[in-house]
Amino acid sequence: MARRKVYPGGLPFGVVVLDKPIGITSNGALSVVRRVAGNSRAGHMGTLDPFASGVQVVCVGQATKLIPHIHSSTKAYSASLTLGSATDTADHTGEVILSAPVPILTQGQLDAVALSLLGHQMQTPPAFSAKKVAGVPSHVLARENRAVELAAVEVEIVELSIQLTPDPSILAVDVVCSRGTYVRTLGETIAQRLGTYGHLTSLRRTSSDGYSIDDCVEIDSLSRDSFLPFSKVLSSFDTMFIEPGLLQRACHGGPIPLSGGRNFGEGGSDSLVALLSDDRSLGDGEVTFDNLIGIYGVSGDMLIPKIVFMAPSL
Repeated sequence: MARRKVYPGGLPFGVVVLDKPIGITSNGALSVVRRVAGNSRAGHMGTLDPFASGVQVVCVGQATKLIPHIHSSTKAYSASLTLGSATDTADHTGEVILSAPVPILTQGQLDAVALSLLGHQMQTPPAFSAKKVAGVPSHVLARENRAVELAAVEVEIVELSIQLTPDPSILAVDVVCSRGTYVRTLGETIAQRLGTYGHLTSLRRTSSDGYSIDDCVEIDSLSRDSFLPFSKVLSSFDTMFIEPGLLQRACHGGPIPLSGGRNFGEGGSDSLVALLSDDRSLGDGEVTFDNLIGIYGVSGDMLIPKIVFMAPSL
């Protein structure tokens, strides 16, 4: 039989969707998950600033290997943009560095700016960010008043709504954007196109990696029961059971022939398949972590390993 690494008393595999509260870092949220899971190996799927809240997907144990494969291409945010001043952090936690009058705006002007910002564009990350410079987070360098030069990266604004609010100096911003987009920088850009300065006073991630606020658990009520059912974690993958005779080959990382003429080629080379053992001693045919061999890519009539979870027997 194949074997697995043992985590005494801890979860060997888990995914939980947190509603990260305002005031703690993403790493702080990770620490809470590690403690509840009893497993020191954990990673999140996208940093949220301390002043921000919302969806934060955390993987524990061997689930961390899935992060590159379950990352979605887009995330969604709701923000409040205060006009009239810019800060060094591009949010309300920073020092005001520039000021300008707030123009009288119409909804038509806001709609025009939103339309102009849709699509692919180059964006320079803010100095106060988790981007690393020579291995050091740029926000650490910025807080030491050291010069930070970050290269612009290509991002995509998929959907953008900018709405007036009862306070003429505050705009409501809702955006769907590519992974790696900084909404703080987007807020500054919106303000500049409206002829003033601006900074975010609130930011909430409303969806990420296929999960929404409705899927979240509050960090204060986090328990082991909060972790997602295994079948939901794998819901974006096709699944295939293999014969026991191929189990050792799969555990050694060998390619596996597609069984029964099955065709996963609809998604081309990007198709991913969760390969499962049909050894009934590993879960009675149910889709569980106990019988997950690994995640495989499709190449013609073969499955090629991307991640192998199950080690061969001794």
